[in-house]
Amino acid sequence: MFFIIISFFIVSTLVLLFLASRDLALSSGYYPPETKPLKDHYHSIMETMNNESAIKVKTILLIDDNEMDLMVIRQTITSTGFRGNLLSEKSGASALEYLKKNSDSPDKLPDLIFLDIYMPEMNGFEFLDEFALLPPAIRNKSAIVMLTSSSDANDLKRSIESRFVRKFINKPLTPDEVITTLAEIQALIQQTFIS
Repeated sequence: MFFIIISFFIVSTLVLLFLASRDLALSSGYYPPETKPLKDHYHSIMETMNNESAIKVKTILLIDDNEMDLMVIRQTITSTGFRGNLLSEKSGASALEYLKKNSDSPDKLPDLIFLDIYMPEMNGFEFLDEFALLPPAIRNKSAIVMLTSSSDANDLKRSIESRFVRKFINKPLTPDEVITTLAEIQALIQQTFIS
């Protein structure tokens, strides 16, 4: 048991150090050779997302029962320059409660939800079943991305079949995945706003 705890601590520390060093490198203008083509795209997306007048992703809700995962995901998202509201709930039930409580306040509702699958009490799929029963104002505002460590093909299939899930991402979340996802959801928001 002691070995497992120490191993978890070491791996968690290495992940955090990697994210911190990558964030520092990117903020100082260094881009690894394999990401150089993304450099201009990254800056273009970040300029658009940070433009005050742009229609954009303003609020992200993280739903995950693991405190360490929440910390890493939060760090990854903030490392991209995201300046909006970053909320977190440790269970599907508490997230549903938050959504219901704020159903009359569209500005408090998330534009994007990162949802874990395996959680106690209410898993990600049970959350989706309950989400389907929420008022259209909530369902239409919040795009859902499944963010999980699951490699089960059935989980991927169930996620893709859900009309609310826009994307399926395996942990760990990378800054490039955050940027791409934010751009996709921002385009969706823009399209909805224009329609």
